Amino acid sequence: MKASEAKVGEKYLSKTGATVTKTGEKDGKKIAIGATTVNPPRPASLAALIDPLLLAGGHSVKEIAAEISRQAGDAAKDKDLEANVRARMVIYTRKGWTVAKDDKKRVKVIQPKG
Repeated sequence: MKASEAKVGEKYLSKTGATVTKTGEKDGKKIAIGATTVNPPRPASLAALIDPLLLAGGHSVKEIAAEISRQAGDAAKDKDLEANVRARMVIYTRKGWTVAKDDKKRVKVIQPKG
């Protein structure tokens, strides 16, 4: 869309990705205020993918890391996913939760009672 086709009071994206609002025209050129940059969408965090698997239990650290590598795509690229899973377990233990492991090395975090 051309700037001359923009309506007063409407919000548009500029060529640079900034949000602009047309407020009027002066000498045939638009006057815009309220320019803000638009950030690209953030990839899903690894913690948001790891936590449900830790809470559900039934998976080993290696199995969780393999599942995360399938789900995360570019967010997991060049990262040690097993270390990320162990780090999430440490975070839960520091908050008072318990990490339970069975004989098949499956892990589950358990919330303290009370």
